[in-house]
Amino acid sequence: DAVEQLNLEDHTFTTFTSTGIDDNATSTKLTVSDTGIDVTGTVLADGLSVDAGASDATITIDAGTAGVTSADAKLQLIGSFSGSGVAGYGNIYLDVPSGGKSDMYFQTAPSGGSGGEVNRLKLDGNGDIDFYATDGTTPAFHWDAADEQLHVGGTTAPETAGISIETSAASGGLQIISPTTGRGDIFFGDTADLNVGQIRYAHSDNSMTFRANAADVLVLNSTGISVTGNATFADNGKA
Repeated sequence: DAVEQLNLEDHTFTTFTSTGIDDNATSTKLTVSDTGIDVTGTVLADGLSVDAGASDATITIDAGTAGVTSADAKLQLIGSFSGSGVAGYGNIYLDVPSGGKSDMYFQTAPSGGSGGEVNRLKLDGNGDIDFYATDGTTPAFHWDAADEQLHVGGTTAPETAGISIETSAASGGLQIISPTTGRGDIFFGDTADLNVGQIRYAHSDNSMTFRANAADVLVLNSTGISVTGNATFADNGKA
């Protein structure tokens, strides 16, 4: 049976039945069925708890209609700080740039207010991962899943699978920072020996050691060069 003129917090609904609520007889805002509750519009609540017992719990945000409309599914997070009158916004949203492919974005806002959110992290449907620079558009850290390449500061592909460091500044590089009594190492290994080759800098005596075939062969320090084994020079001993 229908109940006419139900008022909930000054919002009048003309029809309330066992299957739904009609908003002033213009459109159904809430529908109850044996599969769940469907809501059209915005739901305001102090909290949301999903308890599925022993089963998996799922919250679904379904946007658009496949093959008919294009729409992103977005979860918007709004936070507040007592010392500011402007709220902070963040988004998690699913973008569908092409049929079947989906990309997940995580956004935050550098300043308060809705609409100022920028990309911070992207999980591409192909498996690529991007961490963005402060502008929210330039990838500062890119993982290419297909080629197994890690790009820092750009997306230019290295010669082979591995790590590339790219910069638009006058110089760029790789830095290893260790304690004053420690050391920095670059290891070269294979399945038989994980450090068969090595470049090592010891801060305790400020020496650099080169290792080949699992043995130290060259040491550079403030006093000179130490070579283990035979050293070959061109032009009768002149370098």
